[in-house]
Amino acid sequence: MRILLPLLLTLLLSAAAYSDPQPGSNPGESFGPYPSIDDAETQAFVRLGLAYAIALYGEPWMPVNRVLVKYKPSQAFTQVTDAPNGIFTIFLSRRKDEYAFYGQLAHEIAHLLNAQVFDAYAEGLNTVFAEQMLKRAGKDWRGWEAHYRKHGDPFYAATYFMMKEVSSVAGADSMRMLLAHATPEPAAPERMYIDIDGWIGSLPSAKRDTVKNTILKHAAKVKPAMDTVTQVNSFRLPRQ
Repeated sequence: MRILLPLLLTLLLSAAAYSDPQPGSNPGESFGPYPSIDDAETQAFVRLGLAYAIALYGEPWMPVNRVLVKYKPSQAFTQVTDAPNGIFTIFLSRRKDEYAFYGQLAHEIAHLLNAQVFDAYAEGLNTVFAEQMLKRAGKDWRGWEAHYRKHGDPFYAATYFMMKEVSSVAGADSMRMLLAHATPEPAAPERMYIDIDGWIGSLPSAKRDTVKNTILKHAAKVKPAMDTVTQVNSFRLPRQ
């Protein structure tokens, strides 16, 4: 397999969800300068991906009625464009003919479930979802796996491996409840974090210690990597 190493080393995978609700805003006016990616294949991938994310992790925090996809060099993120009408915009930093396009898109689709969560657990979960979605769609994940194993992107590598192992030990039914424990930040209620103690407390008792120990094991890499991202500001450890 030829992975185009220079591309992988320059992938901008900072896929944190920005949440900037703008009730009544006009998406065309707000985001006109950025070209739309509205071909049938991309739109079908968004629809299938959202349905798959809902099946795995539950219903969105707010209705998702329309998803715009746009190209914006330098950063990938998801934004609430028009909350009352359920309109979201996914910005991607890679064009459709680039390797990273579908991986970025799949990660951002998972953010549609709650674009107001700015949390390390959610970022890792969304990257795990990207892996699942790409494989489900018959697309390549090997380049991303190689990139993360080389820790070319410390935060997304660390959170991906943490949540991949957490998902394995917790099980699908438990992972479906993780985003249900999203909680508003006391000082900034428009931003949310994962109440990890609440979620662990909801698990079958036989799994709680294993999940907690798995998180604590990975925390040694996740915590210092938090300094490499600007928009993800929460990583609360379970009580010990």
